[in-house]
Amino acid sequence: MVLNLKHFTQILIRSYKRFQLLRIPHRLIVRYRRYWLKRKPTTKEQTMMAICDNLYIKYEFQKIIYPYIVDFYIPSVHVIFEIDGGVHKDRAEYDDKRSYQLTRKGYALYRLLNDDVTIWTVRQILENEAKTPTAQIPK
Repeated sequence: MVLNLKHFTQILIRSYKRFQLLRIPHRLIVRYRRYWLKRKPTTKEQTMMAICDNLYIKYEFQKIIYPYIVDFYIPSVHVIFEIDGGVHKDRAEYDDKRSYQLTRKGYALYRLLNDDVTIWTVRQILENEAKTPTAQIPK
């Protein structure tokens, strides 16, 4: 049986325990998951991409910071933006654990609700986190 990428990902989503039995490395599973997340960004993720492009900010979308995949990573100031939609209402405990782990690694993590993804919010956060003078952030 040939296992294509789409089928592989569907199996991954259905049951993680099966992969433990197959002994597929976790890093490989994370890579495939990232691949599918990058293919279909949500509308708010597209909005965030447009905001970063308009502010001339270099970013990495769906960046792997093992063992997690973060929505947006801005390497110049070590800031992570997580865009929380309706899915995250039921995953508060997991999100708290994940936030703790990422901040422990030295990243500044900001969780934005879908309604909070605006150019003003992103710009204000980056100005506060920037190590360079705020004059270098385009207005």
